[in-house]
Amino acid sequence: MDILNLAADLANKFNSISDAAMKDTIKKKPAIRKRFYTLVKDYQSAAGTRPLNDFFEWYLKQLDKRMEIAPQLPSLWYKYTNRKNDSSLRSFLEACHRSDIPDFKEKIKDWIPNDEYMILASQKKSDITDGLDIVIGLCAEKEEAGKQLGAILSASVPSILIGLAFHSLLYGFIYPVFVRVSENATWDGMSSAEKVFYIYESISANWPWIIGGVFFFFIFIAQTVKKWSKRGMFLRENYFDFIPPYSLSKLTSQYNITSLTYNYLRCGMPEFDAIMEVKRGSTDYVAYQIDKITSQVNVKTTDAFNTLYMGAPGCDIAERGQYVNLEESLKELIGKMKEHRDEAYAKTIKRTFTFTLKPIVFGSIALAVIPLIFQIGAMMPDT
Repeated sequence: MDILNLAADLANKFNSISDAAMKDTIKKKPAIRKRFYTLVKDYQSAAGTRPLNDFFEWYLKQLDKRMEIAPQLPSLWYKYTNRKNDSSLRSFLEACHRSDIPDFKEKIKDWIPNDEYMILASQKKSDITDGLDIVIGLCAEKEEAGKQLGAILSASVPSILIGLAFHSLLYGFIYPVFVRVSENATWDGMSSAEKVFYIYESISANWPWIIGGVFFFFIFIAQTVKKWSKRGMFLRENYFDFIPPYSLSKLTSQYNITSLTYNYLRCGMPEFDAIMEVKRGSTDYVAYQIDKITSQVNVKTTDAFNTLYMGAPGCDIAERGQYVNLEESLKELIGKMKEHRDEAYAKTIKRTFTFTLKPIVFGSIALAVIPLIFQIGAMMPDT
């Protein structure tokens, strides 16, 4: 009996871990959530008097029918690709379908980001189409931001591969033929080519530590972007926030603060509550900046946005606030802020590769090739 209980406990723990991992997957993939919201919207538009909670059972049946009608010849590939694409969404739907929670929005609460849940929860009617339109737009923006990050990473791949290929060729095939470094050689006694070969040997012997150091460096930078919010704020606000990646994070945060506040206001939230909801889902540093906005209790809300961190958009919000309320002020700015953010991303990526990555890659190749040429020249007999 004890063994059976232990097995049952292990199974429950495994299921809970699996559910937690699946929830994390859904929260991190805006494309899946956008598809889900779109399906719910279409269902609600065509459902007539059917309860919204019936959506889960209805769509699971549609997925099963899709598998049944697959053509015979490509059926294996069809089933494989659809299972792969629908597996996360299916797990989400099945979990919600099994849930005993009566309210539709509460069923999906643990599966979606808090900002999207709050927008849906603010819809007091049974028809949540307006809220669905907003969260579909949010997911589309998050998906686009993910693509921008993917573009940054993919743009660096060709240069990195070229650099790795050249250095591998030099170290593996060319340098060993023309350069020898004796065990007793000192750094001052080495030729330039011997020093390059010695560096290659050192990198080859310690590459796990080098990769680990680079990985740790990027993790450290990513964490400081999010969590550096206590000491040294003068340096961050006046200097670091104007250089990548801090400047890109600032542009994104300015846009997110503005767009999320506007979306919460569209759903009927009071101005202060809307700003506090934005803070709830923010990083430590953005929450610190939002506190600067909410602490200005003696001024209009539109004027409170005029802070150092919000920059020009905050100034524009304050100026527009002289004539319209906060919601209207934000509405006019969101499109322009998005365009400015996208342009800044493109320019920053171009400048980063022009002034950092490419010089490092091609400069290192030149520094490795030139000493080798002189070494080969010195080895050639005089005529």
